[in-house]
Amino acid sequence: MRPPRKGKLLRRSGIGVGIICEGIGWKADEIYQVGVGDNHQETDVLSEAWAGVKFYGCDPRPCKDYPGIFHQVAVTDKVGQARLYVKPRHHDGSSLYPTPIATRDGLQPMMREVQTDTLDNLFPDPQGQHILLWLDCEGSELAALQSGDNLLGKAEVVNVEMTFGPKTAKGKYLAVEIYRHLVRCGFWMLDNHTQRLQEGQCDYVYVRSYLFRPDRCLSPQELDRWDLLTGQGRV
Repeated sequence: MRPPRKGKLLRRSGIGVGIICEGIGWKADEIYQVGVGDNHQETDVLSEAWAGVKFYGCDPRPCKDYPGIFHQVAVTDKVGQARLYVKPRHHDGSSLYPTPIATRDGLQPMMREVQTDTLDNLFPDPQGQHILLWLDCEGSELAALQSGDNLLGKAEVVNVEMTFGPKTAKGKYLAVEIYRHLVRCGFWMLDNHTQRLQEGQCDYVYVRSYLFRPDRCLSPQELDRWDLLTGQGRV
């Protein structure tokens, strides 16, 4: 799959995921997105790469041009309502978590009440044979994963944005807890893409053990874990 020239910066996440999946010979037939955002051009990229793929998206803000079934909700581990913090100059960075830092010109985040739901409540019976779960929800990734045992159990590939620095209520690093949760659910970290060093963020692609390719993995710790487990006949 050749990266398209038009809108390359906005399409880079889709390009990154597409290239990684191409490297292991895998294609999705259903994609579930948590955090669609305003510039969801990854859907264009993946539609071009995977003909006929179906999209299911969620975001607490409205989206008029999503190429699939769209739910205007914030996905977390509870059904109900929550406060959404909308960044004045970066609406795509809206989060359920407080953003106390104002912009340079003193603008504070706007707050609004939004509906919340869980993955398993929204998608109780996913039908795809090759499911990609895509999470980019500005700090709610762990809560979303914990709300989707059924969907996560049927997913073969997970693309998740991780932010390094924030901790959970129990004082654990959020990125580490996301990693541990996916490991417990049988996933392996294969590669990363779309690094944003100034934001402390990076997207990671996790796959099932039967899709894991040591010769395609760029994570030394995962290669070490793979060798330890395969040497004991546990994978």
